[in-house]
Amino acid sequence: MWYIALIVLAADQITKLWVINSLPVYESRVLIPGVLSVTNVPNTGAFFGLLPQYNNAIAIISMMIACGMVVFLWLNRKLPKRLNLALIFIVSGAVSNIADRLWHNAVIDFINLQFMNFPIFNIADVIITLGAVMLVWHLIRS
Repeated sequence: MWYIALIVLAADQITKLWVINSLPVYESRVLIPGVLSVTNVPNTGAFFGLLPQYNNAIAIISMMIACGMVVFLWLNRKLPKRLNLALIFIVSGAVSNIADRLWHNAVIDFINLQFMNFPIFNIADVIITLGAVMLVWHLIRS
């Protein structure tokens, strides 16, 4: 199942590179009027831009958690498939955002939902959220 992590990482990094190379910081391109635009927003904070002054600390803590999860997955290779997938989603999204912090000194957010007041996010954030929902669902059903 680790190939899924590579797919997530590649998809997230390729879309972020496209955004960085085609839009200046804080510029937008409307894809679907009133629904969706792409906006280049570097985020030095945690989720929803919280604690922007702690970019390095967030990167270090994220790396420690991601490493711990990889070790857990390695030591527990016979986890139920859905639980394994949930954890792989969380780890792969986290690793992609960590890579942003190391290479760009910020996470590159770009998905801007125009029809609602919601923070701008990226593919890794979606995958992390999906993994977290799957993890909670697994824990509730266990």
